[in-house]
Amino acid sequence: MSNKYVYNAIQQKDLTSIEKLIFIILSSRADQKGQCFPLVSTIAKDANCSTRTVHRALRCLESKGKVKSKANYIGNEKRVANTYTVRMTQCRKTSDTMADITRTINKGYKRQYVTGTSLSSIAG
Repeated sequence: MSNKYVYNAIQQKDLTSIEKLIFIILSSRADQKGQCFPLVSTIAKDANCSTRTVHRALRCLESKGKVKSKANYIGNEKRVANTYTVRMTQCRKTSDTMADITRTINKGYKRQYVTGTSLSSIAG
């Protein structure tokens, strides 16, 4: 498992909740190359959803460029688990600490204080 793939999956903002969950599950199983080989039934069990929901989420993840899947066969006929390749995508850089977030907010606001009398005049 590579934590960089999991962290990348968590940072995604353009996914629905089930797509994000499936993406995190695949990312948690990914090796250093971003590849994993879980069965759809295994993903469904981990996500506590149906296999149909997993198939739908995988199609959406592929269309969004987050995951690439490849069917695998033994010989000419026997199909085995797909290979899923998790793709790293650039996310907007976020502040790592609460102190950074506080500094960013404080830069946007000059120190303004609200007193009880001014608050009551605002409220009417």
